[in-house]
Amino acid sequence: MGFLDGLFQRSPLKVEATPQGPRVLDTRTGLSWVAPGEGELIPPFPESPVSPAFDGGFRLRSHPVEVRLRVEAVRSNPRLPAPAPDAPPPSAPVANGELAHDLCIHYSDQRTEGEPMVGLAQAWQLEEWRVDGAASAIYPLDQPEGRFDMEECHVLVKGQKTGAPQAIVLMKLFSTKEVTPVLWNELNGRMNETLAWGGEPKVAAPRALSFYVNASMELTPEARAAAQRLAGELRAASTSQKVVQETVAAIEKFAYASDPPDAPLASEVRELLTPALLEPIAAPALRAAIERELVERVKTYRDFRGLHLFLEAASKELG
Repeated sequence: MGFLDGLFQRSPLKVEATPQGPRVLDTRTGLSWVAPGEGELIPPFPESPVSPAFDGGFRLRSHPVEVRLRVEAVRSNPRLPAPAPDAPPPSAPVANGELAHDLCIHYSDQRTEGEPMVGLAQAWQLEEWRVDGAASAIYPLDQPEGRFDMEECHVLVKGQKTGAPQAIVLMKLFSTKEVTPVLWNELNGRMNETLAWGGEPKVAAPRALSFYVNASMELTPEARAAAQRLAGELRAASTSQKVVQETVAAIEKFAYASDPPDAPLASEVRELLTPALLEPIAAPALRAAIERELVERVKTYRDFRGLHLFLEAASKELG
């Protein structure tokens, strides 16, 4: 392939308007997702020394975020050595989590130093995305591309009626200078909740407003004022900043799971929070404040993540 060959191919992606936002659709496979904001398609481009070729992509307008996509038939596992020249061709690999994991390593290795940590999708995610295996890794780019210095490699694999399984590789690039980890969790979570390979497109849940955070996952003025009041209450109760910081760290471990931002914080999750999060808090005033927030204001995972930022702000007020 010549250097310019890939620049003039027509993108297999198209954008459809929906009430919840633009739906990006791969017309070959039926993979689609609702983008978390308006944007534009980007054309295919060829392989380079630091990147595989991509069939096209979508660039958000509101934030420095770009999603690139490629589709391929997987005739061999990249982790396994190539067969000898005179050996019969190997049988096609099975579409499962192991294959998704190995493909994720294969593509991530081209983009970052060292072997990245790869996470496998849970069973409920495979069902939601209509795939047989999925894996992802997030890492700093070895060679930043303009404003982009961080990337998530998200690999989906799916068996076909005949022939080798297919893989869809999504490379999600963003700028850590302008997109905080909390905001990335929000944007990526909203995309993943509508991700589906084939079948009826999924409808995005209406975005629930949060007392704690705005669309950029920054604290609202009301939440900042409430954090200052909470800091005053904790100071009056002689609650140390260290105790609050420990609780903030504990909430962070629970809040940033793979659950979509608008998913409700289910009752079974709330039951787990009492022994795992609330009971270890030795300061009565802090424990009572968090119990109050969970009952009155935390309805969704976005709220739960906002609670983490809210308590972090209160902790800084105590400093």
